[in-house]
Amino acid sequence: AGPAPGEARSLRKASEAAPPPSLTPAAASGNSSGWAQLAAAGASLVAAAALRAGNRRRRAAPAASNEGVKVITGPAVFSGVQPAPGGLGCAARGQAESSSTGRASRIVANVRTRKGMYTRWRRKDMWLSLSKTYSNRRKNCFRIAKQAVMHSLKRVYRSRRLFKRERRELWIMRVNANARLHGVPYHKLINKMKESNININRKILSQLGVYDRAVFTNIVDAAIPDWKEIKEQKNYVKPEYTVEQLDDIAIPYLEAQFPDMYKDPCVRFNRKVREWGVEYTVDVGSPEEWREVLPKMPEIANFNVPDHMLMNSRIQFEEMPLEMQFAVPDKDEPQYQRFLNQVKSKWDDPKLQEGEKEGVSRDDWFAEEPQSWF
Repeated sequence: AGPAPGEARSLRKASEAAPPPSLTPAAASGNSSGWAQLAAAGASLVAAAALRAGNRRRRAAPAASNEGVKVITGPAVFSGVQPAPGGLGCAARGQAESSSTGRASRIVANVRTRKGMYTRWRRKDMWLSLSKTYSNRRKNCFRIAKQAVMHSLKRVYRSRRLFKRERRELWIMRVNANARLHGVPYHKLINKMKESNININRKILSQLGVYDRAVFTNIVDAAIPDWKEIKEQKNYVKPEYTVEQLDDIAIPYLEAQFPDMYKDPCVRFNRKVREWGVEYTVDVGSPEEWREVLPKMPEIANFNVPDHMLMNSRIQFEEMPLEMQFAVPDKDEPQYQRFLNQVKSKWDDPKLQEGEKEGVSRDDWFAEEPQSWF
């Protein structure tokens, strides 16, 4: 078999480049050692040809793969050298500045990887698989389905965090409700548990308050031993005044405010027991004027006093004991003494003495028939 075309060219060029070996006189005369020298020379020619062909292939291979590739190394980038059109430039860093084969020294440009049709189908199937439960075009139209799925995923992401927040709020409400059943607020229970080194989270506390309140009571008892006294003090309801107690407070106060109540004919007083308490009324004025006003304004009679006749009828006062609100003034006070002197000076008036009431005392407060101006 003859040599390959490439090998023939290699041999031919090698023979052209290397001169033919010269034969010694002994070889020309037919000596066997001459044939050995000739065979060695032919082998050297073949090896040189093979080496030359291999070097040519090794140099040609990178040239075919470097098409469209621009490599820039060293400070040439910062010195204003522009890369070739269509290529990319990069500033060398570290070892890449001194070596063309170092790290980050090569940049491959103009290389584009196109997605195949199976990749596109797989991407569409991924989005449409997440929109199976949607309705209308949000289910099977890729663009609309993708937008709907993205909005849904954002809402789900936010809901995962809101769920934890809302759960904690629910646990706190339940613990607070169960703690107030024991007379203590939520913040005080948590504080005492921390001080007592009782490390139970709010989730377990809420479940204990719902499903096993006895265990919750034991926890409260361990954290706050005096919770029963606190509960009794908090739930204490002040007893209401009885009718007798109200009479003992109100009647002496009214007598001190109207010293001539039982003597002056221009004073009428009545008492009436209601469902909410006892109502006391003291009417002061000329009997003739009252006889003219009452027929025109019947709402004034029978303890029906309109709000517009009162000053600040809806005013709210601080809650305080009745003994303090209707305290009887001390008779030795100078201000009260001046008031009594003014009242007693009118007792000598002959007009008042003519109509002076007789037989009227404190017992008339409890009379069945009310006092009238007629």
